[in-house]
Amino acid sequence: MTGQEKSSIERAADAPLWVGANEAAFGELMDFMPFAYHSLDRDGCILAVNRKWMELLGYRKDEVVGHWLGEFITPDFLPYFEENFPRFKEQGYSDNVEMQLCHKDGHIIYASLSGRILRNKRGEFVATNCIFNDVTLYKETQKQLKQLADRVTAKNREIQTFASIVSHDLRAPLVNIKGFINELRRATSVVKQHAISVMNRLSMDARGQMETALDIDIPEAMDFIDASVLRMDKQIYALLTLSRMQRRPLDVITVNTGEVINACLEMLAHQIQEKSIQITVGDVPDVCADQIAVEKIFGNLLDNAVKYLRPSRPAVIEIGGRPNGEETLFWVRDNGCGVDAKHHERIFDVFQRVGDISASSEGMGLAYIRTLVERHGGRIWCESALEEGACFYFTIGRCETEAAIRSG
Repeated sequence: MTGQEKSSIERAADAPLWVGANEAAFGELMDFMPFAYHSLDRDGCILAVNRKWMELLGYRKDEVVGHWLGEFITPDFLPYFEENFPRFKEQGYSDNVEMQLCHKDGHIIYASLSGRILRNKRGEFVATNCIFNDVTLYKETQKQLKQLADRVTAKNREIQTFASIVSHDLRAPLVNIKGFINELRRATSVVKQHAISVMNRLSMDARGQMETALDIDIPEAMDFIDASVLRMDKQIYALLTLSRMQRRPLDVITVNTGEVINACLEMLAHQIQEKSIQITVGDVPDVCADQIAVEKIFGNLLDNAVKYLRPSRPAVIEIGGRPNGEETLFWVRDNGCGVDAKHHERIFDVFQRVGDISASSEGMGLAYIRTLVERHGGRIWCESALEEGACFYFTIGRCETEAAIRSG
């Protein structure tokens, strides 16, 4: 064997994997793969492609083999490819690199590409083998979700700003109304003192009308205005509270749920004792959450359960919780007046009260709870029927999703 001649082993070491007897078998194997495949020479020109590659980009094999890969890359992405291809050859591999390819009809295909450099036994470059998947649908969905999230964030900012402005602008005239009502009461008292001498000269009917106006009608009207002002002030304060709940940063820690429930029950101890309520607390798991939020959630649910019990039967309240996949499920169940099925969604809206409206409430408790639960990536719902009690379920993300909760 002369010096210019190479052994069969050396020739095999120089040859790409698909050359020779293996070529047909390798090509057939690649055509059955569910991912797109191409092979490049040291300059980035295409040596081979499989059937999936041609399907995704719309070209025939003879239209791509021998052409520079850059011809099929979008103008926006081409500088990145030109800058990093030499680095990739030096490094020898790349994983999950995003690329933007041009289909034959002009539309963009987003691809996630991984590649390996094939070298001979002397370490010399032979070819670049790459596979990629079409992730266009994923990228478009991701873009749409971001746009939706941006719109929701902007809308939430608008709502929060609106709530703050409305609360401030409404409260100022309420203060004025309340002040003028007090002025009217003082003025009415003065008028009444001076009217006594005048009333003696009036007819019986006129005197009766004046007395009714001064003693009954005017005071009743002012009391009604006063009560309405107070109610509106409470509603404005409730809206401000809801707005603050939506904006307050969450301080996520591992919360001892059992301790939170016990603290809430201690706050209600007098009512529990007075109504002889049987309380059952299960083995509730800890959660990664904002402790103040968890306290407010259980506090409101337990307060409602105690408030809407029926004196006609022994009162029972059950509290429980358990892991539920990627979240933790909790519930508060009572045997009180219950909620009609047609109201199961509406009760979580602001200023909504159903059932026994004699209980003191602004109709905001469940709206607060829903806001706090949703900020923890959870959900809340009610299962109930009239006169059969109610069970409120809610979920909070498990500890593995702590980062996601913080971003909420």
